[in-house]
Amino acid sequence: MTIRQARKAKGVYGKWKEENLQLALVAISEGVGVNEAARRYNIPSATLKRYNKRKDAKIRQPGHPLDLSQEVENDLVTHLLQLEKMFYGLIQRSVMQLAYEIAEKNKLATRFNKETKSGGKEWFSGFMKRHPELRLRQPEATSLARASGFNRVVVGKFFDTLEQLVDQHKLTAARIFNMDETSHTVVQRQEKILAEGKTSGWSHFFV
Repeated sequence: MTIRQARKAKGVYGKWKEENLQLALVAISEGVGVNEAARRYNIPSATLKRYNKRKDAKIRQPGHPLDLSQEVENDLVTHLLQLEKMFYGLIQRSVMQLAYEIAEKNKLATRFNKETKSGGKEWFSGFMKRHPELRLRQPEATSLARASGFNRVVVGKFFDTLEQLVDQHKLTAARIFNMDETSHTVVQRQEKILAEGKTSGWSHFFV
């Protein structure tokens, strides 16, 4: 049995997705070797070499293009990581809804559900695979006051972030409000949030 026959018998051929092919071609254009890109995105190297030679050819593999472009997804990842560092990690449902809002605001043609106003579970699954720097993690159910209290490192991190936001948005004292916590729940039920791939060590609010 030839190598091609063996790989076909294992189901490698015809199983790759169009979005993986596109990502592999982008990786090659950025200097990644063909064999490495083929391994990384689970595409036969011969297939990848063929499409790399004729990038303008129409891809015959059934599938759908990305709902959000790679650039938009990268911006979303940056935003999610920033929220997590600010103790406002988003749960899966909120991320799917945010993706829909981004698509609507930018008038992007997507397969998102207009009734639920949300990206689908299939999109979220693909999004997580395309961005391994993100992980769904179980945070400690605690309030921000407790997370920032009596801990020099966390307190310093909180005020560094606050100072950065005040400078970035040029906030004045008139735009900073003190809110009474009466009737406001600060400890929410525990759901997994989008966080950085490594263990963060921070406590979180939920959004």
